[in-house]
Amino acid sequence: LPDTLNYVGVFLTLECNLSCSYCINDPQQAGQREILFPIQAKSLRKSLTPTEWAQALNRIPFRQDLPITLQGGEPTLYWGSKGVGMILSETPHYFDLLTNFALNPEVFAKNLNGQQRKLQRDAPYPSIRVSYHAEEMDRVWHGKGFAELVNRCVALRDYGFRVSPVKAESDVGIYMV
Repeated sequence: LPDTLNYVGVFLTLECNLSCSYCINDPQQAGQREILFPIQAKSLRKSLTPTEWAQALNRIPFRQDLPITLQGGEPTLYWGSKGVGMILSETPHYFDLLTNFALNPEVFAKNLNGQQRKLQRDAPYPSIRVSYHAEEMDRVWHGKGFAELVNRCVALRDYGFRVSPVKAESDVGIYMV
């Protein structure tokens, strides 16, 4: 890999719990993401297994300054919401996570299989970047989208993550979309 490469992006799944009209995974930007990429039972084979992802990612030479960015759709939904932790357990890499925080903090932390440290690194920005989608999150969380998202991010403190308003000192950051 070239030394100038500063991250590797991995789209684990295109499934998502939201249906934003402006989704980048909806080529026509017509609010059709939910139809194009419906959430399927995890038994249906339509993506790599966590072991296959780990085998592929292990081919990338380990560099402390080269995170693998897990994204999607919603990556925390991958493999019945357990896939991220399974992949983290089988690779030496550090990871960034682009998420809308579909899972509550307790389930998210439990599914990481004790691999939280792989989502914690010294960087000028948080490695867990949580996107705020106002219209959809207010719909899903009954008008309290932003408050719920903030509470979920703050709750990650209980699971060993640094949470701070100073982005270089936090493992978690909220970004407006």
